[in-house]
Amino acid sequence: LGLFVVSSPFNGASEILNKENGIVIPDLYNPKEFARCLKVALNKPKTQESAQEIRASIAPYSLDLKLTKIVEETLTHAS
Repeated sequence: LGLFVVSSPFNGASEILNKENGIVIPDLYNPKEFARCLKVALNKPKTQESAQEIRASIAPYSLDLKLTKIVEETLTHAS
């Protein structure tokens, strides 16, 4: 965890990426855009601090957190 992500615009990950935790390749069929995005990723720092920042930026999307919220809402509405 904590790696800078290069993603396509066609999956859910693209919705939570920002300039700190990842980049979305706008045109997958354009080799220059693909290369540009890979260069951005390769130039990002690979330190413990950057990994912690990336993990913190996606913490609200944690599966554990989401499942807990779904279970709580389900139990609340079932009562």
